[in-house]
Amino acid sequence: MEIPTLSTPHLILRPWTLEDTDKLFHILQEPDILEYFPPTTFTLDKTQRYINHQLKHWQERGYGHWAVTLKDDSRVVGWDGLE
Repeated sequence: MEIPTLSTPHLILRPWTLEDTDKLFHILQEPDILEYFPPTTFTLDKTQRYINHQLKHWQERGYGHWAVTLKDDSRVVGWDGLE
């Protein structure tokens, strides 16, 4: 299955790539970013496993999480989607 890419006037929701690992890891280190999620600590390895899990989830179920990037500079600013 090809994972769809969506865009708004300011954002692009696109499939994750393994090249996003460092960017997502940095985001996940922000204080309180996971405040409403079960307690966990993300390492680089766990971040990479999360990305691989999401790619597999899309293939198996037809939905999952996207990488959210800014349209202006393609910077990864978060994630969105269904689990």
